Amino acid sequence: QKLSAYYGRKSSKAYTTSDVYVPEVSSDRENYKLEPGTVIKDDLDNTIFYKDYIDYINQIKALGGNVDNHSILNKQEFYAWAPHIHWDKFYNFREYYWMTYGPLTVSVTGQQENVQSTYTVEIKNNVDSYAYLFTPDGLTQNPSLKLYRGQTYNFDISTQGLPFTIKTVRSLSSDYLYNDGVSAQNVESGTVIFPVPINAPDLLYYGSANDINVFGEFKIYNISENTSINVDADFIGKKTYIFEDGTKLSNGMKVNFRGNVTPDKYKTDEWYVEGVGNEIKLVHEK
Repeated sequence: QKLSAYYGRKSSKAYTTSDVYVPEVSSDRENYKLEPGTVIKDDLDNTIFYKDYIDYINQIKALGGNVDNHSILNKQEFYAWAPHIHWDKFYNFREYYWMTYGPLTVSVTGQQENVQSTYTVEIKNNVDSYAYLFTPDGLTQNPSLKLYRGQTYNFDISTQGLPFTIKTVRSLSSDYLYNDGVSAQNVESGTVIFPVPINAPDLLYYGSANDINVFGEFKIYNISENTSINVDADFIGKKTYIFEDGTKLSNGMKVNFRGNVTPDKYKTDEWYVEGVGNEIKLVHEK
């Protein structure tokens, strides 16, 4: 059946009351006809996306915006835009340098005297018992840790209700606290700094001051006994890493590993450092 009627706005100068217009299903459709829209097509000219003015208004409404007055809604000359860029590099561009071939490679060897590392210590609630959880690795409860004489270790403690101590014997008694170089004992929130003395015993214990089940071992070694590097255990997952000369590991550094390196995948090639301050990660340069 042939239908003779107009489709469009009635606000035009050519409009007369006798003109017949195609009726719409809602007032919005009646008031906003032939508005601009966004159309996206694929390579075969198929329309895969279409949105018009009414869709735009409905989206604002769905996100909690006030759409009662369209004049107020659309009168601004500027709109917020969040492009997929690195905002720090955009805003602080003067602090960045373009290096065509990337940063120079820093070689990382086995553990060296005066290398400083940081661990995070938290509580693992097992419902019927508790345990300390060290990051790295963040999985093993009350793990045995290797510490090396002459190195400084920082333990970021968050163990509310289970004060962190370092002792010579697995005991709740304060008589066995090991205080040589230990910055603080009975810490529930804060940082314990432990520069391992050259004359430290071969075995120390860390544990809670009030729960005998929350204990683990610090196995103390001479630096000469550690001539290799296990990248997964000694490097990845730590919050910070400081080299013997005082240089701090930072995001964006390119490193390789020298000496007796495990796992094998780190013996060759170079890696970019990410996650310093949280959990150190390595990304292959390729």
